[in-house]
Amino acid sequence: MLRKISIRLRSALAFSFIGLLVIIVGLVLIFRLNLLNTEINTIAETNVPALETSLIILSDFYNLRLQNSNVINATEANQFSYKQIFDNTKHTLLDNIKKMAPLLNTKNEKHKLEVIESDIYKFLSLQNQQIELLAENNLQGVQSLQENEMKQVRDGVTQAISSIVKSQQANIRDGKIKAQYVFDQSVFFAWITLIVAIILVWFFAWSFTRSIIKPMRNVLHLAQSIARGDLTQSISDEGNDETTSMIIALSQMQQTLRNTINKIQDSSHNLVSTSEELSVVTEQSTQGIISQNEQLEQAISAVTELTVSAEHVAQSSADTSRESDSANEQALAGLKQVEDTVTTITALLSEIDKTQDGIKNLATEVNKIGSVLDVIRDVTDQTNLLAVNAAIEAARAGSYGRGFAVVADGVRALAHRTSESTKEIELMIQSVQSGTKNTVISVQSSHDKAQKSLDISQLAGKALIEITTAVAHINSQNATIASSAHEQANVSREIDKNLLVIRDVAAEVASGATQTNMSSHELSRLADSLDDLIKQFKV
Repeated sequence: MLRKISIRLRSALAFSFIGLLVIIVGLVLIFRLNLLNTEINTIAETNVPALETSLIILSDFYNLRLQNSNVINATEANQFSYKQIFDNTKHTLLDNIKKMAPLLNTKNEKHKLEVIESDIYKFLSLQNQQIELLAENNLQGVQSLQENEMKQVRDGVTQAISSIVKSQQANIRDGKIKAQYVFDQSVFFAWITLIVAIILVWFFAWSFTRSIIKPMRNVLHLAQSIARGDLTQSISDEGNDETTSMIIALSQMQQTLRNTINKIQDSSHNLVSTSEELSVVTEQSTQGIISQNEQLEQAISAVTELTVSAEHVAQSSADTSRESDSANEQALAGLKQVEDTVTTITALLSEIDKTQDGIKNLATEVNKIGSVLDVIRDVTDQTNLLAVNAAIEAARAGSYGRGFAVVADGVRALAHRTSESTKEIELMIQSVQSGTKNTVISVQSSHDKAQKSLDISQLAGKALIEITTAVAHINSQNATIASSAHEQANVSREIDKNLLVIRDVAAEVASGATQTNMSSHELSRLADSLDDLIKQFKV
């Protein structure tokens, strides 16, 4: 039955059952301990406090009776203080009675407590009557009340309180007996549960161990047979667990070994003939490898020459590239000088334009001076005419006009000098205008020549730019050629190196072929040894 369950599930069920037994034992013990705890709590929290409170009530009642006697027998000086003590004792007694009520469990006990409380109030009422009689100085009435009615109340209260005390003592004894009974039962149930758990655990452990050990013995027997080389043994097992899977796996391994050994035995017979054929093929391969080595030597020489040529091309390309770089640098320097020349000519044209504008302004101003001279000439002519007229009038005036004639002669002489000066200035202005025109023509000619120089310089700059571009292109092509030649040289060297490696490998292959030929003979010998080893197995 257990063999139909896997070891993992079997183990889980077994340990789960053991855990369940432990839980059951624990729950039973907890339940019994709870019962025991309930009884102990009842004794500790109810019965013992009720007993203590009932004893305190009894003590308070005795104290109340004592204080009542002190009040009755006290002098007037001490009577007030005894009354205060009596009142305090009364309040304490009533408070303890109220505390006692929740501690009682039975109706009979609660009824007794009610009777006690009623009798105490009756006692207090009688005590008040005593105080009144004492105030009336009726000592006989006080004594009669003390010995008759109050005595009955005192005895009843005392008996009732004593009854409650005895009842609580009985409850404590009953609780102790119940607690001992619960403890004894708990110990009994614990032993019973523990014994049952031990028996069940032993049974499950025995069944679980037996379900594992028995198939493991079968597995060990089969493994020992295989270790001895006996592959004819067979084993069967009914079950659905891991040991069954192990037995099936061992049986399959046994069958696989049997088939493998049979195949090895067949292969060992074929190995001898194959090794002889391998020896012949190896000899032919050796001859082919020797011929291949000779061809590799020729290829290595050709590749070496190709590498040297590629290196020369790379060196020439590098030299050309350096010369192109030098030409490019010179062209760039010339371009820089042309750019500086263009800048200078542009500045010169700007200055010539400014000079030309200044000369034109000068010609304009000179023309304006000519206009002013025309005005001066007209004024001079008019002045001269006026001087002549004045001289004529002075002559007519005779001796009266002599002074005026002198002035007129002076004005006419001044007008003549002004006219002469104006003519000289006019000649000078004409000379200045002629020089100005020549200067304008020269400046314009200089401007045109400077403009032509600027155009030529710009064309030269463009030509130099094209030259530097062409040189850069040539330089790039030279770099490409040099890189390609260098790469070709590297590839050629790599090919040369690989060919050398191939030559070495071919030599090793030739050596290996010779070794293989020797190994084929050794292989034939090993095949015979293998056949002898296989014969040790029983298949």
